[in-house]
Amino acid sequence: MKTKIFLFAAVAALLLCGCRSNQFYHEQASERARKHLLENSRNLTSEQINHIRFNAPFILHAPVLKFGTPVEIETTVGVEKHQICFGWILPGRQDVLMVFGVSNSRMDDWYPNRIISRRFDYQNPPLVAAAKKCVSYALQNFFNEMNARELNLVRYTFPYLVQSSFGLNINPEGDLKKKELENLQKKYSSMTEFSVVWKFGGKNLVFSGYATSDFEKWNILFADFVNDEELKKCTIKEIMTPSEALNPFPAVEKKETAPAESTKEKK
Repeated sequence: MKTKIFLFAAVAALLLCGCRSNQFYHEQASERARKHLLENSRNLTSEQINHIRFNAPFILHAPVLKFGTPVEIETTVGVEKHQICFGWILPGRQDVLMVFGVSNSRMDDWYPNRIISRRFDYQNPPLVAAAKKCVSYALQNFFNEMNARELNLVRYTFPYLVQSSFGLNINPEGDLKKKELENLQKKYSSMTEFSVVWKFGGKNLVFSGYATSDFEKWNILFADFVNDEELKKCTIKEIMTPSEALNPFPAVEKKETAPAESTKEKK
């Protein structure tokens, strides 16, 4: 009887341990990095602290000893180790704060070793740049229409980016002359409609505009709250998720979404 109980307990333990994926350990390591940074960094503003709390970090990694190095070194290391940094690009700072540690690629044994501050020369990722425009617009125009949770999501998390088909109004005031309107329609007809979206669950804050197929020259033409049904109906393709906001912009196949003279208006 004791043997059966022992075997049952052993099998249960194996099942419980085995169900944890690499993603679980990555998230645990991310939380350890976040906690270490918040407890040991000085001179952080409240906005920067909240940015760290509510935003997923980007991850930099490289092998400590690459395979392909001399055999005498390779054979002394049974598992390839990686130097892994969890980093945050903080508002109001020129440098990037990163938490460094070493572990295997599973990250179940990753623990913070030190904080690194480094300045990179990089171009602002296109979704991050667009999100900044939208955050500023939202705080000026939608502040009283969002609760505290929704405000924090907009201020401290990255949005989704979708290729959309709302059919945007390029003449909301109705004061453009015929020739001006024709020129504007011609300009936008060669561009693609993109929408920056924060999802609140049943309610979505959407900012739409036209841009080139590589998401250059995007500006807000429409901004409002839409429900899930309308968002789904007007979504052609999901281009980027919040976790991909720092990635290079992916190639997008242009789909014609002719600009309308009087449909969706900027709120």
